[in-house]
Amino acid sequence: MRPRRLVLLALLAPVHAQAQVAPPAPSGPIFAIRGGVGVPSGRVTRAGPDVADLVSRKVPFGVELGYRFGRRIWTELHFELAHATAASAFCSGGSSCSASDVRFAAQLALHLLPGARLDPWLGAGVGAEVLEVERRDVGAATKGEWTWAGVELPVV
Repeated sequence: MRPRRLVLLALLAPVHAQAQVAPPAPSGPIFAIRGGVGVPSGRVTRAGPDVADLVSRKVPFGVELGYRFGRRIWTELHFELAHATAASAFCSGGSSCSASDVRFAAQLALHLLPGARLDPWLGAGVGAEVLEVERRDVGAATKGEWTWAGVELPVV
């Protein structure tokens, strides 16, 4: 047989090995580390600026600690620290800018199909977030610092 036909047959051949998904332990601690990229949306306050006017993106690093109370119910505490990039409109004219974002949260989750390959879940949580942006104009002895803090509540 030609090599192309062998490759085609290998791609079309059914895979007989089935992956077994181990069910989660009935109870015990949970630990996770997260990373990602965040893009701004929304307003800082109802009458305040858009978040996109202050920061253009953030790169968060997060840690989650929790406990599993059986196969279906989990609770977690989240902590996230993010380096943020100040928006070009905010940091213009040769200014030196920096930004950061910190989030704390607690969550309760109900897992619908524990142990399945796909485990959808429902959750509710509350948290707090602090966004800080700083601008220092070149040649100026002063700097501007802005801090916004707020509570994150479940959307109803």
